Amino acid sequence: MRFLRTSWAVLLKTFGEFASDNCMRMAAALSYYAIFSLPAIMAIVVSIAGTFFGADEVRQRFVTEARDVVGQNGAEQLETMIEHANRDDRGMFGTIGSVAILVFAATGVMSQLQSALNDAWDVRPTTDKSKVVYFFVKRAISLLMIAGIALVLSVSIVASAVLTALQDQIGAMLPGPAWHVAILLGNDLLGLLLQTVSFALMYRFLPDTEVPWRGVWLGAALTAVLFTVGRWLLGTYLSHSNLATAYGAAGSLALIMAWVYYSGIIFLFGAEFTQVWTRRRAE
Repeated sequence: MRFLRTSWAVLLKTFGEFASDNCMRMAAALSYYAIFSLPAIMAIVVSIAGTFFGADEVRQRFVTEARDVVGQNGAEQLETMIEHANRDDRGMFGTIGSVAILVFAATGVMSQLQSALNDAWDVRPTTDKSKVVYFFVKRAISLLMIAGIALVLSVSIVASAVLTALQDQIGAMLPGPAWHVAILLGNDLLGLLLQTVSFALMYRFLPDTEVPWRGVWLGAALTAVLFTVGRWLLGTYLSHSNLATAYGAAGSLALIMAWVYYSGIIFLFGAEFTQVWTRRRAE
């Protein structure tokens, strides 16, 4: 009974903080920033993870995951974004300039995520460094976050490949369709675990305050579960709605923005939950 009362109190407090911090509006702002940063982020992730598995393999992984949410047209739009961002026919100076622009654009949305997390924790950055130095330090941290996401994706690809390779062995041990269910369940649990790790890294290192790991993991796990459930629900809704046709040529972009907006809402709700839960444990 005490656990239920505590859980209910934490959820009520989380919803209150979510509303008072205008998280819906922040999620809309994040979706706007993300549309411009998304190609750069994907290009950097593909470049880093592609050094281990090949850019085509990583790009195909992106497209496959996106197809379940935004449909075939939206997935093809994302693939086109990645291809244009990763063009290598610009020459040396063009390549250097493109890399600089990619890094700046990709870290921009991370900076906005950091600002949103600071609002969730009610902190304002204070530093003895100059504003220029502070700017580049935070951009470097944002770039490391993107690199971390790329490494998590790499682990996901390796683990999925291992599960696929073990299909025959598992099929010999489990009769009927049970082996297929086991593989699907393993992939789903793996995805949930890696999403939890990704959210935990952002909740832990992006805010300008010390966030204990023990408070981070529960919030990250909740966010990963909501993210997974929401991906299925939103994918089902978008596949039966006329959102893409209503916006004509911009339909694919509208689908992507809708998904990013929902993702922002879930991310910020998880951040507020992490903040409320951590402070309640400290009381």
